[in-house]
Amino acid sequence: MASKFDRYLVLERNPAYRPVVAEDKAGGYSAEDVNRLLLDAEQIFDAQLRKVEERARSLRVTLATRERELADLANLADQRSNAAEAELTARASQLEAQASALAKLEAELKAGAAALARQKDESALEHQQQAGVIADLEQTLCDMRASRSWRLTRPLRWLARGRGRG
Repeated sequence: MASKFDRYLVLERNPAYRPVVAEDKAGGYSAEDVNRLLLDAEQIFDAQLRKVEERARSLRVTLATRERELADLANLADQRSNAAEAELTARASQLEAQASALAKLEAELKAGAAALARQKDESALEHQQQAGVIADLEQTLCDMRASRSWRLTRPLRWLARGRGRG
């Protein structure tokens, strides 16, 4: 009869259950041998079942750990996504504010340029007017100096200046 260990090795190599029964020299099986073989087979089956159950428990623990890790990663991804979305929203609002400020500055610049152009035109007009007044005054002064009364009163003006100095 084969030993319990031999049968276990046979079952390990070939997972399909095939009981190994050794024939007696007399050609028959005793009830005791059959019971022993069945008991050995049951013990081997129980041992393998315990291994399978232990492996299943181990796989369940690994699965639970992986599921927790996956949930943590999903939460982290959500947090990062929310943070990125919040930052994007903040930057978009900053960009809108800067665009608004830029548009305001451009409008002020155009208004300033228009005001400067008006002042330039007004200054040019005022300059022309003052140049006309100066030309009129110079002409009046020339006419006055060329007049007969101015020429006749010249000696009096000379005497008056001389007295004032002395």
